[in-house]
Amino acid sequence: MAQPEMSANQPETIKPRKSLRSVGKVALTHTPQSLRQPVENIAMRRIMRAPGFETKHLTDGDTEPVREALELEQNVWDEKKYGSLEDYKKYLAQSRIFAAFEGGKVIGVNRLFAGSPEVPPFIDTMQIDDAALRQDLVERGRQHKVEEFGTVAVDKQHRGGRVFLDLCRISYRDATERGIETWGIIMEPERVEQMNRLMAFTFKQIGPTEDYQGGLCAPHIMDFEEVRHSMSSTKPELYDWFVNQPL
Repeated sequence: MAQPEMSANQPETIKPRKSLRSVGKVALTHTPQSLRQPVENIAMRRIMRAPGFETKHLTDGDTEPVREALELEQNVWDEKKYGSLEDYKKYLAQSRIFAAFEGGKVIGVNRLFAGSPEVPPFIDTMQIDDAALRQDLVERGRQHKVEEFGTVAVDKQHRGGRVFLDLCRISYRDATERGIETWGIIMEPERVEQMNRLMAFTFKQIGPTEDYQGGLCAPHIMDFEEVRHSMSSTKPELYDWFVNQPL
């Protein structure tokens, strides 16, 4: 979906958040489109071929890593002024937490929010244009087919590189193994467009752009079957790394 333009009458105090920096930094926003794609493809190959980080799905037995991961999440939210994570506490029981490590230290974290028992934020707090689609997402969430790609946090020293991709990859592998069919996300449309272009993701905007925790965000969904086709046909090297290569 094309990026909605910011209208002149929008409040000047509301600015797009700098979320998902690790993908955004390789995008050359002022480069002509004809030159941008080859440059971005080279940048993505360099990231994929760089040394990877240990990633892990944290379980109840990982008490200290879970504490570190949630502390990092909160610190990044405070640093970026994304707003309070207080509203996200109710999703902790239905969160799958993934962490990236360097030298035993948590340097990145991602949370996936299950579709039940609480309705995830991209459905519950955002407007969705199609009422039938909203109900379908709620129902399939209860059937463990839909979840939200929720919070992502990477420490300052590791932004703009491999950590975010490693977290995306382990989260995607975990989701496909559990039979997830659709991810929802709340994000700025321009950053979704950027992520789709760089990674061949297929997120589509399903509701209006509005102020959400200090940023102009909108709800989006991505069908896993669509993204597999998109990535394998347009970025086969990325597809092989993302789907097939050992974690």
